[in-house]
Amino acid sequence: MRKICLEPDYLGCKFEINLVNGMHQGGGQLFIQKFLSDPDIRALLTPTNTIMEMCCGYGGMGYYLANKFNLEKAIFIDIDPEVEEGIESNKSLVNFDTEFYLSSAFKSYYGSKVDLIVLNPPHVTTEEEYLSCQENSPEYFPIEYDKRSRLILLDEDFKFHTDFCRDVSNFLTDKGQIVFFENEVFIPHQRIKDLLGTEYTYKFIQNRKLDEPEYYMLIAQKIH
Repeated sequence: MRKICLEPDYLGCKFEINLVNGMHQGGGQLFIQKFLSDPDIRALLTPTNTIMEMCCGYGGMGYYLANKFNLEKAIFIDIDPEVEEGIESNKSLVNFDTEFYLSSAFKSYYGSKVDLIVLNPPHVTTEEEYLSCQENSPEYFPIEYDKRSRLILLDEDFKFHTDFCRDVSNFLTDKGQIVFFENEVFIPHQRIKDLLGTEYTYKFIQNRKLDEPEYYMLIAQKIH
């Protein structure tokens, strides 16, 4: 087990959590740095009680926002059973309740509704795209960890996104929000809007850093 800093400051680290050895960080740290650390962006989010991080991995975004907004509970959902060890190890490090569910989308979730759902889901939808990413970034997706890399990166035939968008309104409070962190090259934001439909209002925020403009944040808020 090692530590990962979610909120560095000039003295070192203001807020850190445990990371299971060998656990891939996914894009959580990247999206915290490029989006959520900006107070103007956080001001667009309106959680009052509970946050959920879907496809949570080590749970960085859920922990970061629950801490920033002083929420009562953070719920973490992932399809990888090895994730639970890290989530459980952080219970004593935070001042809010945590729950973990082993589930693909909402299939095995039986908890309460939440104010805010954040997710950095798999970004590629075909085997060809996955193999291309693995070839171009072997340091992030080594062949020897192919099974875990697939869980992180591949949403074959867009099934996870389809299932999530179909069911998500059942688990949001009135005027609750969903925040997608995605890659415009592989998952254009309009594709997500088409799945969710007219039940939501939308705000699209593209990464302002010129080095990786393909990353974006899409906020969907229930109208009722």
